[in-house]
Amino acid sequence: MKQGSLTVQSSGSDIHRHPWRANNSLNQTRPRLLLSGSQMQVALIHYVARIRARRLAQKGYPVSTEKKEDMKEEVAWWNLTPTERTVYLRENQRRLAQLDATQGPENDPPGSVYHLDSTHITDFSSFLCALGEAINGPGGYFGSSMRALDDCAVGGFGATPPFTLKVHQPDLCYEYLDSHTLAAWCEEQIARRDPEDGEEGLAWLQTTLGDARKRQANLFDELIHLLERRRITVELAGD
Repeated sequence: MKQGSLTVQSSGSDIHRHPWRANNSLNQTRPRLLLSGSQMQVALIHYVARIRARRLAQKGYPVSTEKKEDMKEEVAWWNLTPTERTVYLRENQRRLAQLDATQGPENDPPGSVYHLDSTHITDFSSFLCALGEAINGPGGYFGSSMRALDDCAVGGFGATPPFTLKVHQPDLCYEYLDSHTLAAWCEEQIARRDPEDGEEGLAWLQTTLGDARKRQANLFDELIHLLERRRITVELAGD
């Protein structure tokens, strides 16, 4: 990981120990956007993609407005709850699968550079929303879970490795994707007991949980490790 002209060594456990297996299947089932209960109600706050692109461009972040041109009306995901953002990510995944099925995949060439705006990152789901937007434009998708992110990072979801991801305002990522967030994520995965994790995956989760509780690992570094393992260069911008 690079920061300016310096090479920064990420702390935390090595993501190479993680046994995530790539899953190339896309869930094309349309989730219900309007759920019962006030807390589950998805706030469909629409905005035009070009307006969002102009806001990012004013900060100096290049944003593609050509990708997924049919996704012009989007949800302001930073105003959604974590549960609502999960639904939003799955909907973006469904729309990308539908678009690729009708028009064919649209992937940038290797060596491309993407800019991640961390302004609205407050947890893992918002990180995934911001990352999808950085790579595929407003409403873009680049993973809805750790395993799905690993799958997307292999290629075929808008970006082709090797490529560079420049993270702007990385301090926000370290603030919100910290040891506590990683511990909570590990606890959730352990409780879920996904059969795909296997014994090796469970052992990794337990070890990482211990490291997170001792503040020897954080979620942002684990995400960086995952991306770098897939030949993605992560650069921390100084802004």
